[in-house]
Amino acid sequence: MPPQQVSSSSSSSRRSQGKGGKGVTMAEVLKHDGANAANGGEMWTVIDNNVYDITKFVSQHPGGRVVKLAAGRNATALLEVYHPTQSFGKVDQVLKNRCPLVGPLVEDDEFEDVDDTFWVTVRNRVDKFVAAQGTTRHWHEWVIFAELAVTLLLWCYCVYHKAVTGSFLAVFFAGIFNGRFGLMMHHGNHGGASSSSTVNEWFGSLMNLAGASDLIWMNEHNVSHHLDPNESGRDNDAEIGNPLLRFHPALPRRSIHRFQHIYTFIGMGFGTIKWVVSDFMNFWEGAVGHVVFHPTKKDWQFILFSKSLFFVLHVFAPWYFHGPAYALKAFLLFMATTAYYMEMIFITNHISSGLSPVAPKEAHWAVRNCLATVNWSSTSHIANIISGGLCHQVEHHLFPSVSSYLYPRISPIVRQTCEEFGIPYHTEKSFFTAWIRMATFLRDLGTPKYDDWVQPTMKEAVDLDKYNAAVNKYSQRYAQLGKTNLDASDPDFDGNAVSSSSSNNNNNAAPSASPLRKRRSKRAD
Repeated sequence: MPPQQVSSSSSSSRRSQGKGGKGVTMAEVLKHDGANAANGGEMWTVIDNNVYDITKFVSQHPGGRVVKLAAGRNATALLEVYHPTQSFGKVDQVLKNRCPLVGPLVEDDEFEDVDDTFWVTVRNRVDKFVAAQGTTRHWHEWVIFAELAVTLLLWCYCVYHKAVTGSFLAVFFAGIFNGRFGLMMHHGNHGGASSSSTVNEWFGSLMNLAGASDLIWMNEHNVSHHLDPNESGRDNDAEIGNPLLRFHPALPRRSIHRFQHIYTFIGMGFGTIKWVVSDFMNFWEGAVGHVVFHPTKKDWQFILFSKSLFFVLHVFAPWYFHGPAYALKAFLLFMATTAYYMEMIFITNHISSGLSPVAPKEAHWAVRNCLATVNWSSTSHIANIISGGLCHQVEHHLFPSVSSYLYPRISPIVRQTCEEFGIPYHTEKSFFTAWIRMATFLRDLGTPKYDDWVQPTMKEAVDLDKYNAAVNKYSQRYAQLGKTNLDASDPDFDGNAVSSSSSNNNNNAAPSASPLRKRRSKRAD
């Protein structure tokens, strides 16, 4: 797996620890991912250009198993995205006292410092708003518990009638509720369902009821996709269906791609069936796309149990009561309904004209995520509930561990900060318009339109004058007051002042023009 890009820290103290001592290469870090018996199964990770040994801390991590995703890779972005501003003092103490410093990372072109001022500003503003409401990032935790209870009861009712009474209506609604499991799983595996890591793991395990492995999903989604969205060679989602599909201009174009905007939506119905089957291959290979992982004996036992339960409920029980013909038709309808519900939402979020397939190298991970992500129906609570928060994809990529029920409320804050920094805030008026843009982009990828493209520069991707002005303004304040001072984000910002009802957010705004540019001669550059 390619190493992940380093982003600048929200605390300078961690960086100072790495000065002096023996330098460590990324190749050495990659060997310490918890699976190499030669080094005792040690787990090393990179935080702010420093290499830490987290072997003993993994079992003590308050956030649960998600910390294992840091082993053997650069986890600076993971640390930043999953911790609120107020926790960084504690994070620094944990790194200092419970995670031995191996040494400073030997830097190369893959690991260069990038400015984090935008990220610190938007994070502080959101955390200030949340604190002003007298709540936490897991706002109204009881709501998602209620949703789970209702969904689980309805799912059980429909699965029973799907198998025993042979009702195709029950089959259809069982697929819908199965899709809801997928959305709630998504929330749990990001740590956004609850303040309890155990509860989040319970929610994450719903993926197994939906037919797939939550362990594979966490590695593929939290690491490959969220750290490098839309980047071919890093983001598995950018290469789905390759070579039959071309979701990214870096992939070779074939004549069949002229029709991919049509057959993609036919094949979409089989997407969840692929999950059921491919999990075994991923476990055997110890890799999912560009991400290496190491399933334990316990992981193997759990996947065998969960897959067996899945086939008993959705194949063997209907077969027993109504025969193979009904079982096959019911299974295909059930899986297709789940797939269309989930994937119709997923596909609009990153495949769209106007988004950047490869963000500027010098951009911080938060800026890259904004450039590669699009919302639809921003600030709409109804759309937010239906989509499991994924209509607010920009907010989700910046704050995956924040309750999805908060996304409509923090959306105006994120948009305001993007505008101040000259960063495009991509949003569509509705799901329909987002769908049209996605289908149009798929069609265009099947033509020569995107054959010649190069990675955009920051000047081409953002309004560089506004960006530099904002960086200068806030970097001076952070130098004086510190990056974890919520008031340093904006002297005039009032956490109580921004809400979805008071926002002047324009949902009709379309994504900006694509930052892609045609390949030009060196002289022209």
